Amino acid sequence: MHTPLTPSDALLLALSERWLSDLLPPSVRDDLQADFDAAREALAAHPAYASWLNRIRVFEHWDDVLQPPDADQQVADTLQQALLDEAAARRKSMRRRGA
Repeated sequence: MHTPLTPSDALLLALSERWLSDLLPPSVRDDLQADFDAAREALAAHPAYASWLNRIRVFEHWDDVLQPPDADQQVADTLQQALLDEAAARRKSMRRRGA
């Protein structure tokens, strides 16, 4: 059982889900899903924190300049997972070599 989330922790998780989910490999998103769900529940009990999510916006320099390519989400998920798996394999290999 997880420790109950503070309103600040819940807000951080909610912002992470909103802005970072598309950057995460599917396995990581799946691992975090219960935390994201718990954050939504915690924020429901703290309206001031929950309303913060509707009061902020993040604008990037490239907004309205570059558009993301049309892509199959399954292809993106597969690539992200492969990158994660490759990084993990490299770390294990380096540890075995003593690097």
